[in-house]
Amino acid sequence: MDRVKFDIAVIGSGMGGLCAAALLAKAGLKVLVAEKLKRIGGRCSTFEYQGFQCPTAAISPEVGATLEGVYHEVGAEFNVRPLEKVSFRIGGKTIYPGSGGMKALLTSASSDTREVDRLMTAYRRTMRWDNPSRTISLREWLLQYTENPTVHGVFRSIIQAVLLVNLDEVPAYDYFLYMKTGGTARAGYPPAGSLGFIEPLARVVKAAGGDVLTNTKATKIIVEDGAATGIMVLKDNAELLVEAKAVISNAGPAATVQLAGERHFDRGYPRELRQNLKPVPMFWFHIQSDQPLIEEDAIMTCDTRRVVAIFNPTRLCPELAPKGKHLLLAHGTLASSLPPYDLKHDIDLNLKDLEECLPGFDRTRNLLLTSAFQGEWPAGRSWPGLDMPQKTSVEFLYTVGDGNRPPGMQGLPSCAASARIAADDIKKRLKLN
Repeated sequence: MDRVKFDIAVIGSGMGGLCAAALLAKAGLKVLVAEKLKRIGGRCSTFEYQGFQCPTAAISPEVGATLEGVYHEVGAEFNVRPLEKVSFRIGGKTIYPGSGGMKALLTSASSDTREVDRLMTAYRRTMRWDNPSRTISLREWLLQYTENPTVHGVFRSIIQAVLLVNLDEVPAYDYFLYMKTGGTARAGYPPAGSLGFIEPLARVVKAAGGDVLTNTKATKIIVEDGAATGIMVLKDNAELLVEAKAVISNAGPAATVQLAGERHFDRGYPRELRQNLKPVPMFWFHIQSDQPLIEEDAIMTCDTRRVVAIFNPTRLCPELAPKGKHLLLAHGTLASSLPPYDLKHDIDLNLKDLEECLPGFDRTRNLLLTSAFQGEWPAGRSWPGLDMPQKTSVEFLYTVGDGNRPPGMQGLPSCAASARIAADDIKKRLKLN
């Protein structure tokens, strides 16, 4: 069996893994990233289908948030075109809230000015004072002030598009924590697709003497005397032992425990993992057309059965489609984030929504692909507020990504933030600061 030595071994090349790898490479450490798939990026990647650049999950990186900060810190190109034209569909009307924010949306959703004032008073007080209890869902919080289904639809659209779960599945505490922490970050589209967007991080790792290997499956995390000392990988049907001073896993907390062996963890760690982590499902509907089906960069749909957002990346990034073609991506939801799922039924309801809110859409002519995210390839590895810490109970073993988000964070910035926490701790322990 061959052996190689690196300072850091990273399992998985998703946004969390590559941000951590790039941060440590920039600090002067030699980093190896092992990716089991044939392309880097994990759920932040792109595959080509009939000439269209289709995302594996993440599509819209946030601008001006933690993620962009990490890119600038390590010297990686951050090529994202910010969304300029975002609308909400409320009661069949198109609303551009602009600087009016939440009040403009609620005013469009309700003709009762007293209802709007009552809800906005409670909303503003919560934003400037303290978060509600985690014992109530956001739906329960809303019901204290209104039962208006259209108003609830506004919140549903925002919640499911960003936090991915349903109104009755997210604690009111975690919604407001997100809004205070980074809920106003502006999103955008990368013209090179998600794969092209994440590749600059891999180049940082390689430029510092490290490597990013694809088709390389981690088969074991080596633990000796309570500390992680490396990983075993399978590359070209040959086993390779990678010795390292620290191991970072972007494979998710559950897979990390399996790779290291549950016996090496404090008894409470796997118990907390089993109690907390709930994978979040969703759909992507990839829609192609000869003419644009919407004019906006993105639409939030507030009165549909299942579809909560429609993204129009080729308005800003025509590079993502063949010449003369257009690509839409619709974010579809399920009745519940908990299994068992009726995928066929939920897909049909999503498609009915698209037929009603997209003039000219025909599922037999325009539907390019349907992607379902669940189980080991979820939209998110955990519900809001139920993440695991970046440090495991095994010394020098860290987990990063969307199962290890810092409180109040979501999406790609949360993956970058988890990577920064792990990288900072490693640098401190290796006395690099």
